[in-house]
Amino acid sequence: MEKQNEIGNPSLDGNTKNKPALVLRAGTVKLVVWENTDKNGNIQKSITFDRIYKEGENDKEWKTTKSFNTSHLSTISRLINSFIEDAYPIEKTTNK
Repeated sequence: MEKQNEIGNPSLDGNTKNKPALVLRAGTVKLVVWENTDKNGNIQKSITFDRIYKEGENDKEWKTTKSFNTSHLSTISRLINSFIEDAYPIEKTTNK
């Protein structure tokens, strides 16, 4: 799985281009994390998924779609689990 960090936190007035906060990629599937600041200054995260592809063997340009085959579901699941493990690590406690 490939991790690509692109930090971006746009202003509320929309003057700053919104860049992904994090991109995780496995094969042709990407999990993209977006961060936006609400009017109270709290950071809200949302997640989108993309699939990249080329139309033909000679096509040099990658295209993006939000459509997936059922065969992509295990990859999407792995990406979600990877994000959860990184973003929300389980705290280890000791019993006394």
